[in-house]
Amino acid sequence: MKKILILLLLVIATNNVYSQGIAPEINTLINKEFESGKGIKIEKIKLFSSDLEKVFAIDIYFAKTKIYDTTEYGTSESSTGDDKIFGIKDSKIVVSVEPSSADNLGEFVPYIKKDFILKTYKDAQIFEVAIDMLFPAWDPYKKQIIQKGNKWFFIRADFFDDKSGYEVKVDGNSKITSIEHKLRLDI
Repeated sequence: MKKILILLLLVIATNNVYSQGIAPEINTLINKEFESGKGIKIEKIKLFSSDLEKVFAIDIYFAKTKIYDTTEYGTSESSTGDDKIFGIKDSKIVVSVEPSSADNLGEFVPYIKKDFILKTYKDAQIFEVAIDMLFPAWDPYKKQIIQKGNKWFFIRADFFDDKSGYEVKVDGNSKITSIEHKLRLDI
């Protein structure tokens, strides 16, 4: 009985480590997005970087679910694969996407800061660091940034003989109007 109590306290303490620094209402908001059950814990991390803050007008969180199983041999954990990225504004979830699908970056377009422009290579580097935090490049050695007209191409990998990544369109004021993931970028 004493071992079970110690293991239970360890599991609770582990869960709290990942939720530290997150406001209780945000913690509850994210927890509601997952089906919880016995032995399921949700680890939450607020993503932060100066570049992320320069680009997006929302707070961004990463949540990962884990299953804890306690037996006479100890506690084991495994991932459920139900990871999510949340964009939160005014204590409301405005974006909820799976990090395994790079196609979802376009859902963040309405939440790009009004003063962020994609006009220079330096702006593109800031944007690339921000998207790397959400959807890391598959092959960091293949990353490139190319600009053609009102389109910016953020190459993430090779796809056979083609380049794969994001096509980002900007308007006449260099404001981002769309982000589309493409297996074959038309460069």
